[in-house]
Amino acid sequence: MSNSEYIHSLILYLTQGAGALILAIILYRFYISYRHKYLKSWCLSWIGFGIYLIGIAISYSLIEVIPPDNGIRIFITLIGLFFGYFQLVFLTKGTYEVATKGAVKNRIVVLSLILVLVASLVFVFVNIQDPNALGRILTRAGFRSLISGVSFMVAAFMIYRSTMIHRGLGVKLVFWMFLIYGLQQFHYAIAIIMGYMGNHTLFGFTIYLGVADLLIQSLMGVGMIVWLLEDESRELKKANKDLDSLVYSTSHDLRAPLASVLGLLNVARLEKDQSKVSEYFGMIEERIKKLDSIISDIMVFSQNNKGALRIRKINIRTAINETVEDLKFSEGFNSIKVEVDIKPDFEFQTDQERFKIILNNLISNSIKYRGRNEPFIRISAHIARENLILEIEDNGIGIEEAHIGRIFEMFYRASENTGGSGLGLYIVQEAILRLGGTIKVTSVPMKGTKFTLELSALK
Repeated sequence: MSNSEYIHSLILYLTQGAGALILAIILYRFYISYRHKYLKSWCLSWIGFGIYLIGIAISYSLIEVIPPDNGIRIFITLIGLFFGYFQLVFLTKGTYEVATKGAVKNRIVVLSLILVLVASLVFVFVNIQDPNALGRILTRAGFRSLISGVSFMVAAFMIYRSTMIHRGLGVKLVFWMFLIYGLQQFHYAIAIIMGYMGNHTLFGFTIYLGVADLLIQSLMGVGMIVWLLEDESRELKKANKDLDSLVYSTSHDLRAPLASVLGLLNVARLEKDQSKVSEYFGMIEERIKKLDSIISDIMVFSQNNKGALRIRKINIRTAINETVEDLKFSEGFNSIKVEVDIKPDFEFQTDQERFKIILNNLISNSIKYRGRNEPFIRISAHIARENLILEIEDNGIGIEEAHIGRIFEMFYRASENTGGSGLGLYIVQEAILRLGGTIKVTSVPMKGTKFTLELSALK
């Protein structure tokens, strides 16, 4: 390598490393604002990549100064190589999180990092005495390029397989940059392998591809940011649509009971029979209770949408007992047997307020739509794949199959006779989404309903 090519490569490595660290800072700021797990993973990935590139630059600058078996140079090389593989672990993790909306188990990440450390140690010390440096280049740069190519191709495949590939410019840009960068890493790996075998034909091209690397990495970072902004824009449009629905439906739901109250008051003024007047007052009380229920649901809806997550470890059994205690004065509660199959010391890390909103709505529904023959509510919880699985089952009136697919829609009522605001299950689903979870429902009319929740442990 000539002196000009050496300086050219050194500048490129330092520029790419600085760019990677700047992008990591930007992604971290977005993570602080939006709390998406994939942003944290991608941030760590770019940090790893930045340290890796800066490590290469430092090693380059020491080639003519310190021998390859010197302790300082070995340490710098080890740190750089470790963070090069560290980048690939968190790139794959972040892409899996955003593409599947799932979570990667912590122990898988830890095991991956241990494997990365071991591989880095092996690759650093293998061929350390090679006088021509080709063996060191093969084991360090060659294998890293090969594994990097595989990782980026896998990440691109995950995006392609998800439904997100058609959702906007950002995701398409990330997909194509992952794909191109993966192919480029394969090119580097092949060039290094050919060079080790004595054919240096492709080595010249790899030097000038460094500029392309910088361009691809820049577009990759821009794509990640655009992807996030497009997702948030969709969420904002959804929030505006929900707000329009809320204003329209709430105005109707509030006016109907108010009109009924005004009508009953006019009738009561003209009624001379005191027993009839008392009956009218009872009817007015029922209308006012419905108004109060609607207003309470609107307040909960607003609290869930605007409030920041307050993550802490909570006792699941205690949260359920407190919710049941709050509902004990509900109509029909005394006729229901509540069974809680959860250990007293069962704890999970989540947002307590939203978790109790979910519990309150689901348990109150089970009470409201209880069965006539020995009604019960069974609540159980366990951990699976580090996620909380919570099941709430009853033997109430159930839900018709035709309504199952729509019960989580805003203001949807399976029947006009069910009462309520039609916001309860919508609020439940929105709260679960904020907590990074899912909810499933199975129901048989006149036999009962079972809700199954899966929540990710928040950090």
